[in-house]
Amino acid sequence: MFAAIALGVGIDFAIHLVERLRTAAAESSQPVEQIIIDALPPVARACLFNSAALGLGFAVLLASNLPTLMRFGGLVALAAFVSYIAALLLVPALFLLRRRWFERRPTLSTPSVAAQLSLLCLGLLTSDLMAESYSPQSVAQQVADRTEHVASRRAMVMTLVNRKGRSEERRAVLHKWVDDDRSRTRITFDSPRKFEGMAFLSDDPGPGSIANRWMYLPTSGRARRIPATRRGQAFFGTDFSYADIQSELKFDMDEWTFTDGALDETGTTYQLAGAAIDTKTARALGYAAFEADIDTRNWMPRRITFSDARGNSLKTIEVTEVTIIDGIPTATHIVATQHRKQHKTAITFEDIETSVAFDERLFDANLVTRGLGHLDVGAAQ
Repeated sequence: MFAAIALGVGIDFAIHLVERLRTAAAESSQPVEQIIIDALPPVARACLFNSAALGLGFAVLLASNLPTLMRFGGLVALAAFVSYIAALLLVPALFLLRRRWFERRPTLSTPSVAAQLSLLCLGLLTSDLMAESYSPQSVAQQVADRTEHVASRRAMVMTLVNRKGRSEERRAVLHKWVDDDRSRTRITFDSPRKFEGMAFLSDDPGPGSIANRWMYLPTSGRARRIPATRRGQAFFGTDFSYADIQSELKFDMDEWTFTDGALDETGTTYQLAGAAIDTKTARALGYAAFEADIDTRNWMPRRITFSDARGNSLKTIEVTEVTIIDGIPTATHIVATQHRKQHKTAITFEDIETSVAFDERLFDANLVTRGLGHLDVGAAQ
């Protein structure tokens, strides 16, 4: 009797999960791994509540004076929970294998199937069981702590588009070195000719410290320090600010208070809101508040909309492409749109190299006048 009832109670979870995956696969052309990651959290959460309700309902029998009923109630309650866990682990795995082996769907090259399934199951469980533990502060901290490459070199292609649709392209090379909490960045322009040799340097010692920034113009012959009060100014005439470029789309925990947040219905996006800690900081940053959509799978902002003290939208930064490079999610296409000026700047990162050898003098403001030259070693370690 127990086996028959346990089977009837437990089969519902697998039915719901299978049906949701089949529907999602029919509506999407994405790789099967992404279909599973996007489609399962909402229905898995509903099944969790169903499992809890069934378990509690049968657990009432544990209060019976009859030993047979007590054992029966405990076993069915246990069966409901075990069935839920088993369905959550096995259904995605079997669905993935079926799509790969029998339908020849495109697959990801990395990592292994076993690793993907393990991460998938862990992600689904944490999405269901830990969704309520997210808070604005903890999400902002996750974004701030997002892993970066220790040493990287990238080509930057900046495309500026004005309100009339006319575009201008600039090219530069970005070097970045992250050592513990210290982060150093150098951007050196190489085209067009009027920008050739211009450079931007930043040295951020880490939390609680003041970041230093310099701008070098060949016509001046020396690097000029950018005061912290002007870090919100436009980066070489683009729609990004100096602070935007340096931050790598991370929130400075000392400059923002995180006022509100909520996980959306998919369980993969956290909608975060924040405000500058004071009016002085707001003036320096150029923004008084923001609203952001954070991808909880990689802690990368998909979209950040900045506003002034009156709530008027000033600028939106969107990450339109994220690429996994050496296991680390990396934004490879970012677009900033100025709402008042109707001006747009897109940055595309190309030829990204990691684990490269740097000469520390690359980040010396006193030597920026020499250009890259022999300082850009760029050889793989």
